[in-house]
Amino acid sequence: MLILLSAFCSFANAQIKYGVVDSISHSNFIHLGANEQAIFKKILSKRNHLHLQKRIDTTNADFTFIYESYNINTKENTLSEYYFYQNDSLPKAVFHNKIKMNLGTYYYDDYEDYFSMTRYYETFKPMYYKYNKLLPYQTLSYDSLIIVSAGCVVWEEYEKERADRLLKEREDKLKGTYQILTMVDHRKKKTIVSFQIPANTYTFKVRRYNPVWDF
Repeated sequence: MLILLSAFCSFANAQIKYGVVDSISHSNFIHLGANEQAIFKKILSKRNHLHLQKRIDTTNADFTFIYESYNINTKENTLSEYYFYQNDSLPKAVFHNKIKMNLGTYYYDDYEDYFSMTRYYETFKPMYYKYNKLLPYQTLSYDSLIIVSAGCVVWEEYEKERADRLLKEREDKLKGTYQILTMVDHRKKKTIVSFQIPANTYTFKVRRYNPVWDF
């Protein structure tokens, strides 16, 4: 495994700006192998196209979490950003591929169980716990939960077939995904940037979900 420079840095400015994130990213990038550089370059090149710098430099927040990915099979790029104040569970702003989400519809749902299995992991505590433990270079950190919807009548064979299909689809996607995860703690002036490559194996948890009983 490649040994990269530490991605934990302290800076004098009260608000960490895009230049810090970009500098640490490129410090890590130059330690990658040629094949990995070619892939991660596709992620880094999208930052300008999607105007990441403008949002980081102009959005006041105590914490910023950034998810960037590229799938070598589908050629799909993804950039997601979450901006939090210190004592808030929900972010003050969320952007997906530079589009600002409507938080009133993005986070609030009548289905409480489904929310707890999905959107909960996009709230502050689970995101901080995950990002704060990241290494500068590692295999993919990923969502391990597979949700299988069920109807009023339980068809075990159908649910098993669906679960097997979803497991294969998720694994195939992850095997082609490279990602960069970034956390900026503006209060402590600390930035973490993690370059992540596909793992050899993946472990998933399957949860059965029935919307009929979720009110």
